[in-house]
Amino acid sequence: MSEMNSLANQISEVKEDMREIRASMSKIADAVTRLAVLESQNTANAQRMENLETRQAAVEKESAETRLSLIRTTAQLSGAMTTIKVLWGVIGSTALTILIKLFT
Repeated sequence: MSEMNSLANQISEVKEDMREIRASMSKIADAVTRLAVLESQNTANAQRMENLETRQAAVEKESAETRLSLIRTTAQLSGAMTTIKVLWGVIGSTALTILIKLFT
């Protein structure tokens, strides 16, 4: 009888061990599932970062082109203003010369 009790105890312990193993396997399966989800999210985030870096490079290029265009436009405007000043000077001196000749 003692052997039967011992065998029954061993079977009971094996059953308990099997329950613990099943519970552990379930936890491992949950962890692997969570890990797969996190990996998927990480991949998606990496793709978003790459897209943002591409957009940032495009914006920086456009910004550089805009700055260059602004410099060109400022230079053209400055040249035009100088030309207008010179023309006004010529017109003014011509008008003075005509007035002086009229009154003298």
